[in-house]
Amino acid sequence: MCGDYVHLFAAMPYYYMVISQKTTPSNGPAFFPWKDLASPIVKTIIERTIVYDPVGHFVSQPAPIDPKLHSHYKVEHLIGSFYMQTEY
Repeated sequence: MCGDYVHLFAAMPYYYMVISQKTTPSNGPAFFPWKDLASPIVKTIIERTIVYDPVGHFVSQPAPIDPKLHSHYKVEHLIGSFYMQTEY
């Protein structure tokens, strides 16, 4: 997880540039693909996404669990308005 913070701090100027250029309302969440983790034990891919959510709307209503895909979502606060969404 320490590597996630290092990467986030290094890429933060890019994220803020993209957020400032968004065509959607500025208070809506912005999503940035993150590195995916493969699990050889259970043969699944864990998808991770950085979410910038300045008003907390996404965090209060995370993505629903999809029973067809057997996906589960976890949202963790990183720093400020940045969150990590993990789908596994």
